[in-house]
Amino acid sequence: MPDTPPTTSTPPPPGTTDAPGERASTRRIFLSALVVLVACVWPFEGEIPNRYVALTRALVERRALSIDPDHASTSDKALVEGRYYAAAAPGPSFVAAPAYGLGLLLGGPWAGVWLATLVLGPLAGATALAAFFRLTAQGGRALEDRLWLTAALGAGTFLLPLATVLYAHALTCAVAVLAALACAEARPGPRRAALAGALLACLPLCEYTAALVAAALGLAWASRLEGDLRARALAGGWLALGALGPALVFATYHTACFGAPWRTGYGAHAAEGIALIQATGVAGFSPPSARSLREVTLGTSRGLFVFAPAVAVAALASLRRPADPEDRRRLVLAWGLGLAFLLLHAGRAGDWYAGFSWGPRYQAAALPFWLAPLASRARPAWATAGVRLAAVAGGLVTALGLGTRWPQTLDAAWRQATTFGLQVKWVPTLFGAGRGYDPADAERWTGPVLLGSTVIFAAALLAVRVLWRRSPGARRRDRWLAGGLGLLAALQLTAWSSSRGRETALRAYLRDRELISFVWHFDAPENFPVAADVALRHDLRDEAARLARRGLALAPGDERCRLLLALAEGDPTALAALARDARDPEVRARARRGR
Repeated sequence: MPDTPPTTSTPPPPGTTDAPGERASTRRIFLSALVVLVACVWPFEGEIPNRYVALTRALVERRALSIDPDHASTSDKALVEGRYYAAAAPGPSFVAAPAYGLGLLLGGPWAGVWLATLVLGPLAGATALAAFFRLTAQGGRALEDRLWLTAALGAGTFLLPLATVLYAHALTCAVAVLAALACAEARPGPRRAALAGALLACLPLCEYTAALVAAALGLAWASRLEGDLRARALAGGWLALGALGPALVFATYHTACFGAPWRTGYGAHAAEGIALIQATGVAGFSPPSARSLREVTLGTSRGLFVFAPAVAVAALASLRRPADPEDRRRLVLAWGLGLAFLLLHAGRAGDWYAGFSWGPRYQAAALPFWLAPLASRARPAWATAGVRLAAVAGGLVTALGLGTRWPQTLDAAWRQATTFGLQVKWVPTLFGAGRGYDPADAERWTGPVLLGSTVIFAAALLAVRVLWRRSPGARRRDRWLAGGLGLLAALQLTAWSSSRGRETALRAYLRDRELISFVWHFDAPENFPVAADVALRHDLRDEAARLARRGLALAPGDERCRLLLALAEGDPTALAALARDARDPEVRARARRGR
């Protein structure tokens, strides 16, 4: 039987007066997300943020589009007629420009990067979650169910960690959900239709692949328009008029940089490796393999269901065909966009791992649409418990994303958290530890950083508690808060006692363990002897033997793998044969030494 909420708690349909608590809940969600995200903001220097910062600096400081002075800061760039340009979609750089300019006036370039990160990360992330909460009103669920669903998206998926950095994903999600809200009316007025067109046209400016979201939302909107032919044509005209401005910006920028409105920087990429990827298949996309599909769904590095368990609940809950036409439209949109982004992610030749990321960031734009059908009245009864369980389980994974420096596998993140605690990643910069994602000499400050981080995390949680103090269910949330603070304190104390006095050695060990874990995800033959050697250095003989055997399975006869397998197993016969017959002089010498 469907889990139908009481009629008295049902939010009103779009376009009517807000239900009691609707506006207050939206405001609390926005402010709560903003508090947490600002506390955990991470304005690090790295390849992905730098590609946006380089263009933003060009716009603000030089009134130019070329990133020539800053091109060395990122490999994600195009080379056209001797000039360098950012290869990514330009929208995030445009949005960040006013904040960067203000920061430049107040405190210089680094202050500008901080403010730009706050706009593209925390502000955009908080807007996305507040807008998603309003979007869930279309399904007719009770207020409490909608709050849990919003928590499942925010606290329980990889969206929150991505909203702490200067990436495009939080902005893309915010624009996508706002566009979905603007497209919700079946009889839109001129202003609503023009706003919908502008938001839809902004999506490919944020991320090129978000053009799929724009197309899907536009088609869904057209299919549900009501009225006679003249009314529908008028609405379409206003939508096209609203889209004209962002479309002209898109066309002008790409023509000025790459020679035509439809050309992007990826067609002239300056990095040889990425250029080779782009030349594979269709613009770098190929039919996904079984391994890449496994990695982007269930893998502990980029698995959608691992880093966003609420998506699994949504997928299972939507297997039954709903009776209501609106529910069916939402379901088709969810599965269409969700599967499209999943398959595109798995089909990225050599790039399914998405560079430096927490979770499957290439699928972030589809997250709100995967979960939207869970707001329906007709969802199965078990989905209520499923959403709450997914929010809690996903929240534990998200805590690792907020409090670690994004080790590239989940097990490595857990090791880092239990060794060094959950850390607010901007705090080490106060001690001069560097601005990269893995700052040098950060280990010296583990104690002060751990103490400061604990205070900041606790203050953020208490601030959220204050924001919700007068809302229904405050006592129940207090119990959750007390449990969360207790877990945080226990983890931080354990980490402090285990890492004290040997931070540098532990950090090196964790980096090596992460390398070993990540090698299994790529399955590239050249990586396995490197990882096997690292395992031997730490006396992990069984692990080294497994890695060497896998390397031999991928590249039979590889002398390095044969050597490392013999060393791991302590096989004197195999070592003697290699010392006598190996073609590689280093392999022969090491076989003679037996180490």
